Amino acid sequence: MNTFRSVLQKFDETLRKYNKPNYDLLRPPLPPEEVAHKMAQLGLADEQLKAWFGWKTGAMPSDYDPGPKELGTVFFMLASPLSLDSIIRHQKTSQAGSWWESHFVPIAADGGGLYLLFNSMPGENYGRIYLFCPSLLVIDPEICYDSLQTLLETTIAACEQGIAYYDEEQEDLDFDSKKYRKLAAKMNSHTEYFKEG
Repeated sequence: MNTFRSVLQKFDETLRKYNKPNYDLLRPPLPPEEVAHKMAQLGLADEQLKAWFGWKTGAMPSDYDPGPKELGTVFFMLASPLSLDSIIRHQKTSQAGSWWESHFVPIAADGGGLYLLFNSMPGENYGRIYLFCPSLLVIDPEICYDSLQTLLETTIAACEQGIAYYDEEQEDLDFDSKKYRKLAAKMNSHTEYFKEG
């Protein structure tokens, strides 16, 4: 069984090989003590999240108003990693607007209302990754990945199989959606979202 850190290293290598322009938009990591402080502000102690936030500091330079070719797209549905500062702001906004329950922590977004959420509530669904996207009529978050690790593993497999690829003309990551959904459903046994299509 692969450790999360080995999968994260493979994810890094995969992005540099298959999605280099977007990889280059990801910001360097924060010092470990700053990561720990900001995670504590969010009430998080998860070791995988700690490693994730220690890998890069998100992608969106302005967090709310990304310009073209500034997103650093690395996930399906054109989502980009969020910085810890952005996550803290999103949590305050979401709680005020009741976007999602407080145990959901946004880890990636597309800049247009789509979020990937980490479930921090102890229990059988702890650590699962949920989709929230009103434009897709997903207002109640739905499980899309079994864990942060399977999100990375699914992305790696999609790149290696040519399902996800950097489109030079569009200057962004692109996907064969039908093949991706089939792959994601196969690699994530608890998914709700990818088994629906």
